[in-house]
Amino acid sequence: AVPVSGAGQPVPAGAVAIAYNVTIVDTSGAGFLAIAPAGGQPTPTSTINWTGTGQVLANGFAVGIGEDNVIVLAGGGGNTQFTIDIVGYYTPAVNMDGAIASQADGDVFTPLASPQRAYDSTLPGNGSLASGQSRSVDVTEGGKIPIPAAATAVAYTITETQTQGTGFLNVTPAGAAPGATSVINWYAPGQTMANSLIVGIVDGRITVTAGGGGATDFKIDILGYYSPSASTPRGQRFTPVTPVRGYDSRVADGSLGVGASRATELATGADIPSRVSGLTINLTETETVGQGYLRLQANDGQVSTESSTINWTGNGQTMASGTVSGVGANHSVLVTAGGAGGATNYVMDITGYFN
Repeated sequence: AVPVSGAGQPVPAGAVAIAYNVTIVDTSGAGFLAIAPAGGQPTPTSTINWTGTGQVLANGFAVGIGEDNVIVLAGGGGNTQFTIDIVGYYTPAVNMDGAIASQADGDVFTPLASPQRAYDSTLPGNGSLASGQSRSVDVTEGGKIPIPAAATAVAYTITETQTQGTGFLNVTPAGAAPGATSVINWYAPGQTMANSLIVGIVDGRITVTAGGGGATDFKIDILGYYSPSASTPRGQRFTPVTPVRGYDSRVADGSLGVGASRATELATGADIPSRVSGLTINLTETETVGQGYLRLQANDGQVSTESSTINWTGNGQTMASGTVSGVGANHSVLVTAGGAGGATNYVMDITGYFN
């Protein structure tokens, strides 16, 4: 059990969920960590996976924290050290269904119909980010992404690619000091990995800082934004749930090959209403072949052609990325595989919903 409020912690008593990032280091063997609210029933879900010794990986998004303001971590397989960084929290209100949801007079969430690419360092004129360097990123891509001036934070996916050496990236609101936390790590040259999180914005901008010695290219995709409820009457509020398995291609439709898309109705269990606008999802790829990426979005949204949610670079990998997605009718999402060639099985675990 890990406390997330109280002395030295930024989360107030009474909060119902946190936005977090978990980083595993000094791994041995192969294994996983599962993160859930304290007091919840054990589930067949995992939050982050490792497949060998000496890996450094990160994942996260949102999880309920239970009545005692703690979360529970359970492990399987090999051993690992881990750190947990808190990037935000949700406080309670009662919605129309009587469920506990996020604060009515706080910030509310608006998912984009599909992920939108805000920045790509591999494009001409940008270039990789070396250790110790910082770069300011406009999350609206010069106004092309529909994020209002009143927005206070964004949900985003950061993808590192063409890594050199070892290192990490830190993401903060524009102008803020990078601090001691990381949002994504790499531990060898030539890696491509993604992580989805939430970050505050200042004048529509964030700052990305590299550390650890190596350099990397990176991409930023925007999933949605948070803004004050007074300025966003149709904004959505978050309700956490004990993680539930929504879909597993290994027992359903089989692996998804590069170039294919699959519309999927998620099994959400009794705790999630029939009509929601978005879900927080932990997407795990497994039994990968070749190399490629998966993109997750609402089944009724405009198809995004350049964003990715999770990547794989070889055979037999198992990786996870927590994210948020809009949904279509019957809790349906569209999963698309892209890249140079290959296929993967994938699992989707649901940790909460927006309505």
